[in-house]
Amino acid sequence: MQIPLRLLFVSLLVALCLATVSGQQPGAVNIRQRVVTSAAGLPTVNVTVDRNRVPVNDEVTFTLSPAGVVSNQKYTITLQFGDGKLIQTHATQVTHAYRDPGNYRYSISVTSSDKGRPTSLRIPLVSLSATPTAVSTNQRVKFSVQLSNNYPNIKYRFMFADGSQTSWQDSPQTSHEYASPKTYLAYVDIGEVTGGSVRRLGGSVRKAIEVTDAVTAPKVTVNLTAQPAKIEERQIVSFKARVTSNSTSVSYRFVFGDKTPATEWQVSPQTKHRYLTAGNYSTRVDARVMNSRSGVQIVNSSPLLIQVKGTAQPFVSLTANPKSVVENLPVFFRAKTDSPNPRIRYRFNFGDESGPTAWTGKAVETHAYSRAGNYAPYVEIGRATNGPINAIASSTRQVTVTGFLSPGGATPTPSLSPGGATPTPSPSPGNATPTPSPTPGSATPTSDRSSPAAGPNSSNTSSTASSSDGSSPGQTPDGLPPASDYWWIYLLIALALFTGYQTWKWLTAPRPTFHPHLDLGVSAVGVEKPLSIDFRLQLNPDIAAGEYGLGTNESSFIRSERKSDD
Repeated sequence: MQIPLRLLFVSLLVALCLATVSGQQPGAVNIRQRVVTSAAGLPTVNVTVDRNRVPVNDEVTFTLSPAGVVSNQKYTITLQFGDGKLIQTHATQVTHAYRDPGNYRYSISVTSSDKGRPTSLRIPLVSLSATPTAVSTNQRVKFSVQLSNNYPNIKYRFMFADGSQTSWQDSPQTSHEYASPKTYLAYVDIGEVTGGSVRRLGGSVRKAIEVTDAVTAPKVTVNLTAQPAKIEERQIVSFKARVTSNSTSVSYRFVFGDKTPATEWQVSPQTKHRYLTAGNYSTRVDARVMNSRSGVQIVNSSPLLIQVKGTAQPFVSLTANPKSVVENLPVFFRAKTDSPNPRIRYRFNFGDESGPTAWTGKAVETHAYSRAGNYAPYVEIGRATNGPINAIASSTRQVTVTGFLSPGGATPTPSLSPGGATPTPSPSPGNATPTPSPTPGSATPTSDRSSPAAGPNSSNTSSTASSSDGSSPGQTPDGLPPASDYWWIYLLIALALFTGYQTWKWLTAPRPTFHPHLDLGVSAVGVEKPLSIDFRLQLNPDIAAGEYGLGTNESSFIRSERKSDD
């Protein structure tokens, strides 16, 4: 069957006319602005759109300016989309989707919303939060609203941007599941009950929710480990995440469970965190995996418990031996603490101008004082960390230093007053030298079991305090230590005198002198007649009255010589 050529030409002409009769294509939306003049005394708000021609159900973004007027709660900003729907907002950007094709004119108006309204009834600013913001399809998202101030009879309406919303409700919280993968811009409206209905007061800025397809996405899990999981306050914990995925594009976000914010998305699967207060903290890690088939997939790890315990204040004490010493002779110091921590470090301060020592792991130290006086040494302890050491000081110990063989020649520095005031050296005759105070910049020592604020001036068993006669314990009324503290000096004096006497006696004491005197006797060979010898002693007059004796039993005392063979 052949179609006549004339009939075919007419059909094409009719179709062309129908296509050009209307300026709108089927399924398209044309939007234009309708100008509305603001009332007297009210500012003008401008509005622009990102597109004037869009497909049906595609969102159009409206931009409102200036931002200072739009966000001002004194005004009510009403945006009418031209399709019978409107919105009152304080956001600078609003989106709207037209459901039917056609030509629409939008407009915006500004009215005074709270003129004369008390401050307590000002329309609050609205903030919307969502957890999590990246989910898979059919995974629940929790929404929560925060207001800048209280408002009576407030109502909430959550808009999930997938075509569904809640009714006006009293609760500022809700949850929702998205069925299709897409990025949704959810927001919330607030309103008040007036005349049996709810009047919209404002809304929040849109919150982006990333939804991926859970059906086509490969199975991905992420695990979190911590080392150590049981720590003390201010100790660093190392976290490590492990993802079961072959994807090379993986990023991580760590949530520590305390008041610190989560980390930004990072490529490294490791991080470190320091917990400042004791408690139990639930931590987790989020992994974002890029997959060529399913796009972005976000998974969460199971919660990991971190136990943080408080640190007890350690105790430290100091002993000095001897407590009384001559200048330039060594004093041995030993620190003792009840902390079992092997990272404990010590810093000694001897109370003189030498200043504190460097931090060391040794609990013993030796020091010699170069000048006489009373000194208040102490020791500080702290745990070795990557940062500065928090020092805890011991109570002070008194060391008395005197001049050599001169117990009274040096005037010790007066002891501390009962109120803990800084000691002031009192002038006195002799070579007295006041005790130098601890070097500035060193940690202030504390009394036993106390905070570091007590300092070397804190009172303890070894510190000095005023007695009833005005002197300090361990001192005579004139400010000098008691004589019992100088027993070793007297012992040295006695030993020196004894040694001097023995030396003098050995060098200068009188001793007897022996002078032999030979008597020319008669002797002949072969005649048994003893050889007579006359012995005489010359005695010093100082020992003439003493007892003396002469021994002649030496075998070599008499010697005979043979001069010939006769």
